[in-house]
Amino acid sequence: MLIIALAGQSALAVAGHPVHWLELVELWSGPWGWAAIAALAPTPAAVAGGWAAAALLLLSTVAALALADRAAATVPLARLRERARTAAGVLAALRTVELRSARLAVNSANGSDRQRRLRLPAPRRPWQVVPWRDTLALLRSPARLGRAVVLAVPALLCAVLAHGATGGLSWLTTAAALVFGYLAVAQLLEPARIETDDVRRASWSPYPFAALMLRHAIVPTVAGLLLGLACAGALLAAGGGPAAWLAPAAAPALVAAGLVNACRGVLRKDLMLSPAQGAGGGTGPLLFAAWYAAGPAVAVAVLTPMFSTALRGGTAVPVGKAALMAVVVAVLLLRWAQARATKMSKARPGTSAP
Repeated sequence: MLIIALAGQSALAVAGHPVHWLELVELWSGPWGWAAIAALAPTPAAVAGGWAAAALLLLSTVAALALADRAAATVPLARLRERARTAAGVLAALRTVELRSARLAVNSANGSDRQRRLRLPAPRRPWQVVPWRDTLALLRSPARLGRAVVLAVPALLCAVLAHGATGGLSWLTTAAALVFGYLAVAQLLEPARIETDDVRRASWSPYPFAALMLRHAIVPTVAGLLLGLACAGALLAAGGGPAAWLAPAAAPALVAAGLVNACRGVLRKDLMLSPAQGAGGGTGPLLFAAWYAAGPAVAVAVLTPMFSTALRGGTAVPVGKAALMAVVVAVLLLRWAQARATKMSKARPGTSAP
């Protein structure tokens, strides 16, 4: 939320409405601002007190180095070895574009992402087990719910910009709104991604793996719809028209796109490296990017034209057509995710294919 507030302040300043007193408070609030003041000293945009800011920056640097030197001797060797292993694991994951593996390596090393001991009443019917587990997992990791809410804010702002834009700018801002919306609902699909990290973890389930993956879409879809309804309510309260209902309408398709990505399977390194084109050459990176982000890329590309038209028109007819298109896209993406999950279960030993 702080980053979004700073971005809004920057947009106001570019539009000719700077808040000078707030800028001064931010510049003098810490080393990040002192460095900016010292850098601006020899320019026409200089801020009074450049030498004082440079002195404060130098003193804070010296103090930080002294504290770091003192603390380095207190770090146990076992902890240093663990950090070295973590750094090597993160670097290896980044080289193969496994961003999720890099994040999991960091979380396992620093002890973050701790789960809360929260309980829910046990389900009474078999079909409720998967939604119950997914709901419990999200409630025990409230940071994911918070990130979903925070990412919904720029999605909402981009949609508002698309409403007043024309031509290519409307398409661009609509696509940006859908991308932020996808990133928001993708935070809710962690239980599905955990299952696909190793399909043997799904041995607890009586369902075939593909059917289990479809059931993992229930809770994210419901949560995405609730988040979309909250965004629609905010727009309607601000005087928005029928286009506000596009927010919940897009949620099922974006959740289905995330499920497609969760079921993409083993990393396709052959798309990045091949004897014919060499490392990083030819069309390899483009093919890898298309495979890596296939679900959201298809969803955004298909939904952008109709959603852009509906946002600019703001009447019930184009909004209804866009919502119907979103339902069709959601169904097709769910079928795609089911096919990918079936392929995953057949490709790995020790699992039962449907």
